[in-house]
Amino acid sequence: MRHLSTTQKIGLAGILLAFLFSLYFSLGGVDYGPQWDQNLIKGHLNKYVRQGTLLPGEYIYPPVSSYIAGSTLIPYAGPFVARYGLNWTPTQEYLLQDVLKNPNESFLLNLRSVFVLFTVLAVLWTGLAAMQYDWRAGVVAALALGTSWEVVYHSRFVHPDGPTMQFSALALLFGMLAYFRRGSLKPDAWLGLAAAAAAVATATKYTAGLSIVTVFVFAYGVYSQQGWRLRKMLLSLVGLGAIFGAVFVALTPGVLLETQVFLQNLGTAQRVYSQGHGLQTLPAGAEYLWRVINYLLLAAFSHAQMLALVVPALAAAGVVALARKRERQDVLLAIALAGAPLIYILFLATNRVLFVRNLLQILPNLAVLAGIGFVWGWERLRAWRGGAQYGLAVLAAVVFAFNGYWIWQTTVSIQQREQHLYIEEAIAAIEDAAEDVYVTPAALRLLEGAALPGNAKTAYGGEAQVLFAYLSDALDEMEGYWPVNLAGAAPQVFGPKEINFDWHASWPGVERLVLAERELAWQDGSLAGVGLGADDAVQAETAVGVLRQDGEQFNLEADGRTIRLLNSAEPRVILALRGLVDSEIELAGQPHSAARPDDWFAAAVGGEALVGEAELEFHTVRYLANRTAGELACIADAVGDAQYEAMVDNMLPMVDLTAEELEAIAACAE
Repeated sequence: MRHLSTTQKIGLAGILLAFLFSLYFSLGGVDYGPQWDQNLIKGHLNKYVRQGTLLPGEYIYPPVSSYIAGSTLIPYAGPFVARYGLNWTPTQEYLLQDVLKNPNESFLLNLRSVFVLFTVLAVLWTGLAAMQYDWRAGVVAALALGTSWEVVYHSRFVHPDGPTMQFSALALLFGMLAYFRRGSLKPDAWLGLAAAAAAVATATKYTAGLSIVTVFVFAYGVYSQQGWRLRKMLLSLVGLGAIFGAVFVALTPGVLLETQVFLQNLGTAQRVYSQGHGLQTLPAGAEYLWRVINYLLLAAFSHAQMLALVVPALAAAGVVALARKRERQDVLLAIALAGAPLIYILFLATNRVLFVRNLLQILPNLAVLAGIGFVWGWERLRAWRGGAQYGLAVLAAVVFAFNGYWIWQTTVSIQQREQHLYIEEAIAAIEDAAEDVYVTPAALRLLEGAALPGNAKTAYGGEAQVLFAYLSDALDEMEGYWPVNLAGAAPQVFGPKEINFDWHASWPGVERLVLAERELAWQDGSLAGVGLGADDAVQAETAVGVLRQDGEQFNLEADGRTIRLLNSAEPRVILALRGLVDSEIELAGQPHSAARPDDWFAAAVGGEALVGEAELEFHTVRYLANRTAGELACIADAVGDAQYEAMVDNMLPMVDLTAEELEAIAACAE
């Protein structure tokens, strides 16, 4: 620090504050309820502990995410290892029976906190990377990333994309240190570290492999500065590629040890993205590109669409500023920062599935370019008219201040989700509606007896607008009507703001109120239990296999296939199957459709019927959302108000209820 100028110290302080802000509020919102995919990564942990091997046997996601998750076990396993040493059995039993066994909310929150840290470090690396250009660029880049709501809420997911962004940002930092010849290491050493960081990013998510392109461009610039001949350059680039490959294989040994499984899973992932995934599917090409650009311009860097334009505009200015200098090194810097994101976006557009979390890994590049664009704009405005540059600073301050306020508000909404702060918002929305609004029985209960406006109807009479209780399941990604992948697309949602519903077709979370058209309200089981219906007719089937339980989900492993039971939350299904987990059973069921042959509604076990045939027509995963007012009151009486509140907030899975409670709930629905 003694060798830093005053402005550099100010820059470091700004970067650190942006990092701490993002870390604090990201950690403050980890207790948001259920999340998809976390059981997949947590399942790898169970396997590592149970089998004593780091081969996951499944490579839809590369394994670094599960290694990160494994670090959560250190404080739990440490005392046992210290006591029992190499005797693994006591530690193994403790981890499997006490730590990893569902439900363990404290471990889950710790797991999410670890992923927050491994994501939000990207703010620090991005700011430091941009600071190699100018201290002002570093502060702006760190604030652009650190006050992005998209970065903050995605950081809480137990999912590869956040850590992928962080390792990509680390590779960017090492590349910038090499390019500007900073730090105590030689440029070659920084480039080697950049290649290694890019490999770690790729071993977290395969698409991050394009980050090596950025490293190669940085390397070419460094070698050009040193006056190297082409042959020497190529040999060094091959060396960087070798570092990249060696680190990737070391972290993903399944490439060599489980090659067939690795290639099969890689092909499966690519097929999903090329063929489609329910409502997240878009036409490849121009439409896909438009949606990506829509996200990057209007959502990625601010929840307020007009303010969101500022950072991308600064990033574009950064590219122009570097290109206009027409000096070789500046043009190469523009290519290094903008080239990989551009190639990546074009690659994504050849596919058909858009999950915006896949775009996180290019945000550090855009933030660095925005910092450079800010410096360019500052200098140009100051040269034009003294003091005009402060207008740009005020604009940036407004954007980051609003972003910080929004992140604070959304975090509070998660922390106070039990306090039902959204009733007044929902009532006001009904009052503002230009027509009558039907309020469903489940929504009425969430409104807790609040006085309804005159245009609120509690008996359905064909109203076009419906206020309903929404608790999504993973099937909402595959069907229904939820508008997605466009800024401002989502209906009015009243509840905790732990996710941006504009870009997600489903989210388990907790139950909340939604005001929307009736088609959306009825997508998962219509009024009075009228079903959605299958895509096309299929015959009932019978299979023999081993019953497994993954959280709240029952699965049947039979003849090399995994059959998911869609009605796993139906109380009679739980009663019948809970005691049969890990045993071989004969299961009869109705496949959802020809397009989804491995998604069944369980109908009978060992020849004994579980539910009536008519009840196989709609998804009882959202069990409480499909009940009438009388059934809801009956269920609340059966389990007690406290239990009921925990159930509707999805904090108490129905699978954890007692047999007596489940029987009482089943009786309520008869």
